[in-house]
Amino acid sequence: MSATDLALFARILIGLTFAATVVGKLRDPASFGDAVDDFKIFVRRAVRPVATTLIVAEAAVCVLVALPGPGPVAGLGLAGVLLLAYTAALGTVLARRMTLGCNCFGASPRVVSRHDIARNVLLLCGAIGGLVAYVLAGPHHAYDAARLTLLAGTATAATLLLANFADVVETVRKPMSAE
Repeated sequence: MSATDLALFARILIGLTFAATVVGKLRDPASFGDAVDDFKIFVRRAVRPVATTLIVAEAAVCVLVALPGPGPVAGLGLAGVLLLAYTAALGTVLARRMTLGCNCFGASPRVVSRHDIARNVLLLCGAIGGLVAYVLAGPHHAYDAARLTLLAGTATAATLLLANFADVVETVRKPMSAE
C-alpha cells in the first residue's frame, strides 16, 4: 500500500467513524450530555458546552478529512487530539472502577471497557498514520475508480469492525458451543 493509498484509507476510516459518532450523539444529545457529566471530569455548568463542543469538533473532523489541500491534515490532527482525550477519559473511568456507558457512538447499554480504549488506540494509529502518509505523499492525488472503490470498501469494513469492536472481540473469544 502506497502512502497515497494509506492517506486516503485513513481519511475515509476517520471520516466515517466520526460521522457515525456524530449521528449517534445527535440522535439523543441530552443522553450524551448526561454521559459527559457521568464521567465526572468537568464541573456541572461546563458539561453541556463541553458536550456540544465535542459534537461540533467531531463534525469538523468529518468535513476536514473530505476537503482537498491542508484540510485532511487539520482533520486527522483534530481526530488524533479528540481520540487522545477520549482515551484518557475512558482510562480514568476504568481506573476509578466506574460502571458507565461510553456513549461513544450514541446512547448504549454497553459499559466502558478496555475494548473501548483498544478501539481508540487503533483509530489513533489510523489518524497518525494517515496524517504522516498524507504529508509524505503530498495533497494532490488522482485515483482510478477501481482503486477508490477498493479503498473505500476496505475503510468502510474497518469502520464497521471498529465501531463494534467490543462485540467483535467478545464474539471471537467465546468458545464455540456444540449444538
